[in-house]
Amino acid sequence: MALNPNTIPLMTTWSKVFQITRFKGLTYKAFATERLLATAQVGDTVKRTYPSVGRSKIMDGAGSYSTRALVNTEESLVIGTKHEYSFTLVEWENYLRHMPDQQKYSEIASRELFRKIDADVLGALYSAAGSSVDDGDIGGSSGTAITVSATNVADIFIAAGMKLRLKNAYFDSNMKYEGGVVQSGMPVAAISPQVYAKLVSYLGGKTSQLGDAASQNQHAGRFDIFNIFVSNNLPSTVVVTMATIPANTQTLIINGVTIQFLDTLAATAGAVHIASTVDITRANLAAHLNNPYASETEATDTGYVAFTTAQADLLDGITATNNNTADTLSIQMDGWNSIAAPTTTVTGATVGTVTQQCIFGISNSIDLVMKKQPGLTIKDTPSANISKDFIHWDLYGRKVFADQAVGLVNVKILATGFTQASMP
Repeated sequence: MALNPNTIPLMTTWSKVFQITRFKGLTYKAFATERLLATAQVGDTVKRTYPSVGRSKIMDGAGSYSTRALVNTEESLVIGTKHEYSFTLVEWENYLRHMPDQQKYSEIASRELFRKIDADVLGALYSAAGSSVDDGDIGGSSGTAITVSATNVADIFIAAGMKLRLKNAYFDSNMKYEGGVVQSGMPVAAISPQVYAKLVSYLGGKTSQLGDAASQNQHAGRFDIFNIFVSNNLPSTVVVTMATIPANTQTLIINGVTIQFLDTLAATAGAVHIASTVDITRANLAAHLNNPYASETEATDTGYVAFTTAQADLLDGITATNNNTADTLSIQMDGWNSIAAPTTTVTGATVGTVTQQCIFGISNSIDLVMKKQPGLTIKDTPSANISKDFIHWDLYGRKVFADQAVGLVNVKILATGFTQASMP
């Protein structure tokens, strides 16, 4: 049969409904309290004080005593974190546009801002946790992340509860998450889907043993003393050891983004200038990862090229810390849940295993002062165009104070082989 010779174009029909965007669920409200919001003013620094604690001494027969110095220490929560998600729409196109772009992209912007808050809070909980659980706490090797399995997952919950009791943390082991309400003093745990899967396997697939509460805010039942929340937004960590200065064009690859070390910077996005020493080069790399949209002018000991927007999105949530004594770059990745280990071609450099940080603890273990919930400001575009900018933004501060840190335990899970959670 001959092919159809006609060249008449056929009509394309467009659906007027966007495809579903799958957003990560939020768990930060299981840990956060907004008790300080009522008294905080915009731009304020909220201070809390904790007292010194000593030990009693024996009084001799004459009743002599010696006074102890009293020391008050202040901690501060700064309301200064701002995130934004903005886009522009040309006004005349609204009369021709066949899709509800403003509505859909506003939804995406709002959900992304809340995801960022969630990742930020979970990362702060991990960083400030007063205790940790690793393989040594469940009968394995101390200092090693846990290879979670159906055999040891129950031991993880038991060990986390033990760490809270050793810190004299106040909690009610009988509290249950009901009606979407997180009560003060409630034991809670933010675990990954991978850890939850092993827990279900331990229970023989019978999730009814975790309780019959309807799923709300990622709630997935109760095990041991902990009310469980499953999160795809947990922090993960990895350490890169780099004791030798990189050679020209050698690379470090994180989440598919290539960072190239160059003797002379070119227009290569993400490139880092090779400084006079490995310590300075590593410090420049840390500064670059901590501010991926920025560039630094090349000089003897400075220089890097901004990442593209697409690359920066893939590096979102990274905090890099350089350590000249240990020759390491410690990378904390908030909101990633897990990721394949970075790779490098730098001579002599090594990359450690990725550790997923699950959070166990007590509710109200972080203060969150949300002065402006994610919301919308509309402005005329500062140009000669008939268009408007839609700026979604927030303003908040968060802090784990000393009396809250004792109620937090980070559980170190080996993430080798884990599938990275989808974004957003």
